Amino acid sequence: MLKLKDKYTTPPGGWRYTQRESGKLISSPSFPSLVVAVRQHRMANGYPLQMDMEQEVEEGACKESPGHCDDMPPDLIPSKLTLSNVFAFTMTLGESLLKGNPRVDDEEADRRAAVCAGCSDNVPIGGCGGCNAKTINSAIEKLTRAKPTKLDDKLHTCRYCGCLNKAQIWFPLDILQNHINPEIREALPAHCWKK
Repeated sequence: MLKLKDKYTTPPGGWRYTQRESGKLISSPSFPSLVVAVRQHRMANGYPLQMDMEQEVEEGACKESPGHCDDMPPDLIPSKLTLSNVFAFTMTLGESLLKGNPRVDDEEADRRAAVCAGCSDNVPIGGCGGCNAKTINSAIEKLTRAKPTKLDDKLHTCRYCGCLNKAQIWFPLDILQNHINPEIREALPAHCWKK
C-alpha cells in the first residue's frame, strides 16, 4: 500500500490525482485541498464516496508523484479515524435516513458482532479511547439507534474501512457497501460479513 512520506511538502506541480471513472486529472497545491477537490468532483458526477476515499486519493497521488511515497504493508499502517471515515459515516447515515432509518434485527447484529469480535482486523481506535469512550458510545447510540450487544466491549474499528464496528453491525449491508471502496471490499477477509 502506497503512503505519502509527507503530506505537507507539495511536489513540483502540486498534488495530482486521476479519477478513474472520468479520467480527469485533479490537481491542488495541498494534499487536504486535493481530497476536497476529488470529493467535489465525485459528488458532481454521482461517483461513489467510500469510507476510505482519503486513502484512495493518497495512493493515486503516489502514482502521480512516486518519489514522495513509500510502499508499506497494510499491517504497518496505523488504524485511525480520518476525515474521510467521518465523511463516509455521514454519507452512510444520510442514506439510511433517506431510506427510513432501517436497521438489522438483534439476531443479525449479534451474529455480526461475534464475527467482528473474533477478527484480527478488529483493531483499537486510535487516540485516547479511555478519554473518548463515553462520548463515542453516546454518539453511536444516538446516531445509529444501536442497542448494546453482549460483545460491545470487544468491538473496536475495522482495519480495512476504518468503520466503528459497534455502529456498522446495525446497518443494512447494501447501505454499507455503497460507501466502501470496491477494492477494500474485495480485500476483506473471507469470513467478513461485509464481503
